[in-house]
Amino acid sequence: MKIRNALTIMMIFIFLSGCTTTREEVKRLHTSSEYFPFSLKLKVNDFNIKHGIVTIRPELIGQYQTYKFIRKKKIETSRTVNAAGYLRYPFILLATVIALPYLLLFGDEDASDISAGDAIVDTITLSDPAMCYAETDCDVHELENKVIKEKGTPEEKTISFRNGEVFLEIKGSNQRVISVPLYKDRLVKFALRELGNSHHYTIAPKFYGSLAHLNRAEIHPLQYDVPQSYMMIEKQTKNNWLLVGSFSNDILETLAEQWQFKVNQKHRLNQTINEVVRKNVKSYLSVVEKPVLPKPLIIPKIKKPDIPVFKPLVKKKFESTQAFEQHYAKAQRQQFEKIHQLEKQYKNKVRQRNKQVEQENHFIRSTSERLLRNYRRRLESLQETLDEEQKSQVVFAYMYLLSSPELKNIDYDIDHQTLYGVISTSYAGKETEYPVKSAIPPALAKNIYEHSQTNPVYAKLKYYLRPDYSLKLTASSFDFRGKKYPLSQVSDKVNLNPVRVELPQISPDWSGITFNQMDSVTLPELQDIQSTDLLKDKEIKIVNANFEDDIPDLLIKSPAHPGRSNQWLIAIGIEKYKYVDNIIYAKRSAELFVKTLQKKAGISKQHTILLLDENASSGTIKAQIKILLEKVSPGDDVYFYYNGHGIPDTHQSNEPYLLPGDQYPYWIDEDKFFKLANIYKLFSDSVAHQVIFFIDSCFSDTLLGDTVAASRLVPKSVDFNEEKLVVLSASGKDQFSNAFAEKGHRLFSYYLMKSILSDQSLIKNIYNDVYQKVKKQSKQISGYHIQEPTLRGNKTFQL
Repeated sequence: MKIRNALTIMMIFIFLSGCTTTREEVKRLHTSSEYFPFSLKLKVNDFNIKHGIVTIRPELIGQYQTYKFIRKKKIETSRTVNAAGYLRYPFILLATVIALPYLLLFGDEDASDISAGDAIVDTITLSDPAMCYAETDCDVHELENKVIKEKGTPEEKTISFRNGEVFLEIKGSNQRVISVPLYKDRLVKFALRELGNSHHYTIAPKFYGSLAHLNRAEIHPLQYDVPQSYMMIEKQTKNNWLLVGSFSNDILETLAEQWQFKVNQKHRLNQTINEVVRKNVKSYLSVVEKPVLPKPLIIPKIKKPDIPVFKPLVKKKFESTQAFEQHYAKAQRQQFEKIHQLEKQYKNKVRQRNKQVEQENHFIRSTSERLLRNYRRRLESLQETLDEEQKSQVVFAYMYLLSSPELKNIDYDIDHQTLYGVISTSYAGKETEYPVKSAIPPALAKNIYEHSQTNPVYAKLKYYLRPDYSLKLTASSFDFRGKKYPLSQVSDKVNLNPVRVELPQISPDWSGITFNQMDSVTLPELQDIQSTDLLKDKEIKIVNANFEDDIPDLLIKSPAHPGRSNQWLIAIGIEKYKYVDNIIYAKRSAELFVKTLQKKAGISKQHTILLLDENASSGTIKAQIKILLEKVSPGDDVYFYYNGHGIPDTHQSNEPYLLPGDQYPYWIDEDKFFKLANIYKLFSDSVAHQVIFFIDSCFSDTLLGDTVAASRLVPKSVDFNEEKLVVLSASGKDQFSNAFAEKGHRLFSYYLMKSILSDQSLIKNIYNDVYQKVKKQSKQISGYHIQEPTLRGNKTFQL
């Protein structure tokens, strides 16, 4: 017992000396940023104000939160060893060598039952993976494996946009707002007058189209104060007075700097007010530029997939007709399943592309209209404010061109305590001087005189702006050491001629108010998703099938019915369609049915209309039906035979339609003429005595015309005059119209002709005969495509 206890202590010692190792692996996978910026800022470069027009070059910058994706793993590595494993680890062997003698010496009588092998077969877990000499030595346990998303440092990106997606909304302190479109490589310009008499304004972006979601981001608008000089001009022109001299000296320098004009006397002397006004008004009128409409994206059409080539089926020499037909039906099903999958993928891609086209067209239309609407609105604003702008430009030009009025030749009459001088100014290179006087005390006069010997004394001239834009001098004064002193004319004989401005004749082009550039925009076109060209002409060809058509022989052998002048026939057989798959044997069946009915019903060729393939277009069918009905006389019999596609209109509760050879199946509802109910009504409303319809078509969306349908829709039941009209159809409302490859015909048409050639004339008897044979043969062709003809209407009619 003691030995066992000691052995346990030894094993615990060994275990404690080597605990299981757990290590953590950290691997950085990738870094990404959010699609949506959490903050936007508008950076303005090249800020410029010139004669009331602000020009900026803005840049939109978004701040995006970045994330680091890190994979963290926790792995535990342990080792389970047996007796053989001890020899690999010296410290375990040493522990065993030390422990065993101790157990033998100090253990109880049970020690003899313990051997070294017994001591070292227990499980020992080691901590150091490096001790694993082979993969089989180690047990690796994955404790944790997860991807952690950690926030990174936000990064800035320039927002890219299309024309019309971003406008700058400029809002004045008077709440007046104008919108200016932002273009990638174009300056933004607006006139301060567009904001009215606003003291300051803010600029913030407004997003449209695919960037509309950015309006939810935090946006920091820019704020600007309207230059004081502009506000002064606006106030003066509005109140119809001005103090030109008050802008002299340092104020004129400041004004010129704000309006980005260098105060260059020589440059100004060579200009006139008219020239400056003309130039500035033209700049004002050009502040609204024609919009650049967004260019539609080029969205390539989806290319039709390549259809796999199917090997022709060859009827083997010792293969029965029934076995071959089953083989053929199976191959057809497999082929159409493959093609149907390709078509499904193709149509899904076309739908996605068309959705993208519709979104793009909507963007182009709405964005272009927004740009044009904004352009016209701003032009109208310029038109309304042109007179005010000209007035302001006159004031600005006069201030710009008039040299600083200066009080010169200062003298003083101490006896009368009157200061005398001459106000000197110039305009357009012409000097103007006139004497003035001012009553001031001697001490002040002395200081002014001494100051004038080394420094100029500037005068302030008050003018009146007349309605005819002439400037009349009304008063003058000068400032000295912060105090204003009035000046008066020395003599009433001094004639001060007004400065008259002849406003330039400017004839702005306002045609942009009705400008509509949308007429020249070419939008991407939708791709026709309804066309089933993918499946056209893809039926499996039958090689050496050698169908045995007995109809021609029966036509020869069957006795002819005497000709009758009151019989009319229109037959339509469409085997080759322009936009959907073809219908094998449709043409042969139609041609032989016409011969059958001509012989057995006594219908002459002159009373027969046969429309096949390309001749069975929508226009031709309409015209020929109308022509035939116009020829029909009261008491005549009319036969209508149709062998082609019939489709339910999914937009009108599966209303059945006949499909001409040149029509798109999914747009057939746009032409109500081919609605089956309308065709029935057209014939039943005619003067004919009886009308018999033979319809070799199903209306279950059977666009795989040889043997199978793409999908199964239940067509709506059609009402008609059942006293005057009878309809013998190829199949039930949710069935198929099969081909009869063995005979080279459509299944229904074959047995219909065979029944008529067997001298059946009563419609009811013909139906019973055809029904039994078609149903039986359809089961043999394919158990999946059962075909059961139907009969509705007056069953007493005879051929």
